[in-house]
Amino acid sequence: MNPFFNTLLNALSYQGDVLLSVINYSLLMVAILPFVVTSLRTKVSFWWIVLLSSFLLQAVLWFALYVQGISIIWNALFGFLMIVFFRQKTGLSNKHKILIYFAMGMLVLGNVYFGFRFPPITTIAHVSAIVFGMLFSLGRKL
Repeated sequence: MNPFFNTLLNALSYQGDVLLSVINYSLLMVAILPFVVTSLRTKVSFWWIVLLSSFLLQAVLWFALYVQGISIIWNALFGFLMIVFFRQKTGLSNKHKILIYFAMGMLVLGNVYFGFRFPPITTIAHVSAIVFGMLFSLGRKL
C-alpha cells in the first residue's frame, strides 16, 4: 500500500483498534454536539475553524511524528467549548446548559481514561490541544 495512505489509515483507525476508534470518534461527536444542537450554533458560528485547524494540526502530527488518532481534535474543541460556555452561559437555556455540562463531563472522563491507559506524553498532548482550543476563543470577542 502507498505509504501516504498507510499512514492515514493507521492514524484514523488507531491501527485497527476498534475500542480506541469507538471511544475517540464518540468523544469527537460529543465535542461537536454542543455547537450544532444548542444556541451556541448561532452565537459562536466560527467553531468549525477550531475543528478544521485542529484537524490540520492532527494531520501534521500523523505524518511528522507517526502518531495515531484524533484526540487532538476533540480536545481542541473541548478547550474552545469551555471558554465559550463560561462566557455565554447566561444566554443559554437550562436544557442547553445540561447538554454542555454532560459533554464537558464526558470529555473529562475521556481524558482521565487516556491519562491512566497511556504514557504521560499523551496527557501532555491532550492538555496542549485543550490550550490550543482555548486560545481560539480568547482571541475573539464572543
